[in-house]
Amino acid sequence: MKIKSKLFDFHGFRVFWILLFILPLQVFAYSDFVEQRAFYIDQSNQLTIDSISQYKFNNYSSVDLKKGYVDHPLWIKLTLKDLKNQQLMLRMLPTYLDSLLVYQRINHQWRVTRVGDSYPYASFEYPFTSFVVGIDKNIDLPEIFIKVTTTSNTQVSTEVMTENELFHQENKRDLILSGYMGVILMTLIYSISLIFRFKDKLIYLITLLTAVKLIFVFFLVGFAGHYLFPNLGATKDTITSLLIFALTLSGFIFHRYFVKEEVGDVLIVRAISVLISFDVMLLVIFILGYEIVALIGNNLLAICVAVILCKIPIDFLLNKKSGYSLSIATVYALLGSGVLLTAAPIFGLEIGHFWTVVSDIFTGFFTTLLLLKLVYDRNRQTQIKDQAIAFQREKEKWAHNQQKQLLSMLVHEIKSPLSVLKLAVDRQLKGSDIGNYANRAIDNIDELINRFVEFDRLDEISITVRKDRFDIGELIQDIINKTSKRERFSEIKNQHYEVFSDVAIVKVILQNLVENALKYSPDNSTISLLLHFVNDKMYFSISNKVGIAGAPDPSLVFSKYYRNPKASRVTGTGLGLYLVYSLVKLLNGSITYKNSHEDLVEFELWIPC
Repeated sequence: MKIKSKLFDFHGFRVFWILLFILPLQVFAYSDFVEQRAFYIDQSNQLTIDSISQYKFNNYSSVDLKKGYVDHPLWIKLTLKDLKNQQLMLRMLPTYLDSLLVYQRINHQWRVTRVGDSYPYASFEYPFTSFVVGIDKNIDLPEIFIKVTTTSNTQVSTEVMTENELFHQENKRDLILSGYMGVILMTLIYSISLIFRFKDKLIYLITLLTAVKLIFVFFLVGFAGHYLFPNLGATKDTITSLLIFALTLSGFIFHRYFVKEEVGDVLIVRAISVLISFDVMLLVIFILGYEIVALIGNNLLAICVAVILCKIPIDFLLNKKSGYSLSIATVYALLGSGVLLTAAPIFGLEIGHFWTVVSDIFTGFFTTLLLLKLVYDRNRQTQIKDQAIAFQREKEKWAHNQQKQLLSMLVHEIKSPLSVLKLAVDRQLKGSDIGNYANRAIDNIDELINRFVEFDRLDEISITVRKDRFDIGELIQDIINKTSKRERFSEIKNQHYEVFSDVAIVKVILQNLVENALKYSPDNSTISLLLHFVNDKMYFSISNKVGIAGAPDPSLVFSKYYRNPKASRVTGTGLGLYLVYSLVKLLNGSITYKNSHEDLVEFELWIPC
């Protein structure tokens, strides 16, 4: 089911775009009491606070230091300004950094404060979701050293502000992050409700992706450590890293299935399948203790998938693909660019804190919301189509019932006068040619009515097979005797055979074959019958010479309403052999038409017994 969707038709997305660009500007407006920022990477892994001051630090101008994955301690030196004997606070983000050792020189001694994801939030001096350290008013030098050690992406934000500004900034941050997670939660609840409504695999997958995203963000921004697990240290950091893999894998699986169903690009599907296997191997590597290697590999795979998915909007623009809509191309253009912007700081590229936030929103929520709408539209279209089909079926059922009632009425209204007419003809014209002709005409009309009744029962699948033991030879003789043309049929040798089948259905099958042979063969010609058993199956063959109606078309002989164009002078409906074929299938048997000789018609019947 291909999606037809207009993603930008409702006002909610217009509001989202406005908030997208305004809120980050409001959150990150504050006074900066840092005159200079500098960093140094300890390649030896052995430097202490006493020895680090001897090394030359590299200055950087931004609040954020983005060095990507660094397998060595990172030292940051902050030179403060405008102290003026006021209480200043140092805030450090993001909250997934493992260990931050903050050194201040007070009374000629270094005082260290430990914060980070590896430490319990309960041990922190200030009760914020960010990592906050108070700057002592009696500090000897306006310099603070921070030793950063982490297996995660080394993207460190250092901000020094007044206590009052800190409270305002933290309240704004927590409020916006709570709103962000609240929207993800509402999206999750909505997607769960769609599961009960549509039962679609895509909805299951996007629900899983949204649930993992919600848990991941909850740990990533520090809410889990601050509110739920204040006494949890290193384990919390490990859970955050594992959630990165869970988010990546759930995203890969969803997009693989979505592209398979809605885009149909086999190359993309196969490429993502291979990358899923690689990501599982990286997860094993992480569990074995090679955290940084595994996390770098995981991010590289995410970038690879983003680049691969960019093929979708590119193909759309180049008109190489027409099987999907502009909406899908737009979503994957946003997703691909968002992932690339998010991954840039991971590898030490400077793109600005604002654009990092924007890209996080794109990859974390906006594209998920758009994809959910696309999946909803897909299922809604399917539901409408199914409802239309169900309505059409009900309409056809009603029409069939009306037809059945009409047929029942016609059968009653025609057969009753026919019975009276037949009785009158038998009494008045008994033994004359006119009487015989009238009786044949009445019998033809009666046969026509019976054929339509049998066909109607078969068409609505109301026939139930009821098997019992009976003598097939006696049944065949009884059918032949009732034709009043016994002399035209060859004798069946060893005619007494007991079979286990539905006697009523077998009788209808044999009657139709016998009547067919009589009607379409030359007068006074011989009709050959053959009956025997092979491997618990009854074999019955009936053959006759070709009459004035000619031989039937082998490809159409069992088709509904088929009659040879030459058969117009013979009474018939074109339903007899179709009825025979359907009833034989109902008994798990088979019937074939043979025309090995131009002047001979033969039907071979096999029925389990």
